[in-house]
Amino acid sequence: MTYCLGIKVASGLVAIADTRLTSGTEVSTNKKVSVYQSDKHSIFIMTSGLRSVRDKAITYFKEVLEERDTSFDKLYKAVNALGQQVRRVADEDRYALNNAGLIFNLFAIVGGQLEHDSEHKLFLLYPEGNWVEVGDGSPFIIIGNSGYGKPLLYRSLNSIRRCRMH
Repeated sequence: MTYCLGIKVASGLVAIADTRLTSGTEVSTNKKVSVYQSDKHSIFIMTSGLRSVRDKAITYFKEVLEERDTSFDKLYKAVNALGQQVRRVADEDRYALNNAGLIFNLFAIVGGQLEHDSEHKLFLLYPEGNWVEVGDGSPFIIIGNSGYGKPLLYRSLNSIRRCRMH
C-alpha cells in the first residue's frame, strides 16, 4: 500500500514516499516521486492509486511540460495542467476499468516553487482533477495508507514542539 507524505516547513518542503508496489500477489519496488527541474523551477509529484493510470497521466504531463514549460510561472498552473491530464486519462480508461471491477483512483501531492511563486507551495490533487493548496493550518498532507505513518508523524511533530518549548 502506498504511503506518500508532503510537509510544508519554514525552509521549504519535505517529500517522503515508499517504494513498494503491489499488483495482485506480486510485490516489486519503484519510485513514486517524479521530479522535474529546469533553470527557473523545480516540481515534484508523488502519487497513490492505480499504477497504470499514474504512469499514463505522468507521461502525458511530461509531454505538456516539454511543450509549455515556460508558461508555468506559478505552481498552481502546473497543477492545473496535471489535473487536465488526470481527467484525460479518466475519460480514456474509466469504462475499461469499471468493466474490470476497478475504480479510477489517482491522488497526487505536488510541490515546488516556480518563478513567480512567493514561497514553496504544496497541493493535493484529487482523482477528479481538482486540487486544494496545503496551508499553515494543516502543513502536511498524506495520500495512500496513512494508518501507520500518521501516528508517527504526530508523535514526531509533538516531540519537535516540546523541544522548542524547553
